[in-house]
Amino acid sequence: MCGNANSNANGNGNGTETAPPGSVGHRLARARKLAGLTQHQLAARAHVSKSLISQVERGVVPASPAFTAAVARGLGLEPQALTGEPYGPPITDPRRSMPGSPPCALPWTTTKTPISRASR
Repeated sequence: MCGNANSNANGNGNGTETAPPGSVGHRLARARKLAGLTQHQLAARAHVSKSLISQVERGVVPASPAFTAAVARGLGLEPQALTGEPYGPPITDPRRSMPGSPPCALPWTTTKTPISRASR
C-alpha cells in the first residue's frame, strides 16, 4: 500500500490518532494544545510545514532533532520538554549553579555588616 494522505500509524485514516504516549509527537500535540495553538499557527512560528507537524503528532514520521528544536522554540519550550530527555542535572538549590561548583553569593544570603578583625 503506497502512502495515503489520510493514513496514519494505526491505519484507520480518521486523522484523530496520536503518536504513542511518551513520544515526541505525543508531547508535541499536548504542548501545542495547551499553548492554544493550531498546527497551522505552530507551523508559522516554527517555520516548518503544517503537514510535518501533523505527521509527527500522529506518529507517521519521526521527529528529527532540527524539527524538535524548531517546534520547541515556536512553543517557547526547551527541546527536552518534547524529548523527555534531561541533558543536564536539575538545579534544585538556587544557591548552586552546577554540581561541584561553589555556591553563588545571592543578595539575600550576604550580610552588610563587616566582620571585625578582632573577632577572628
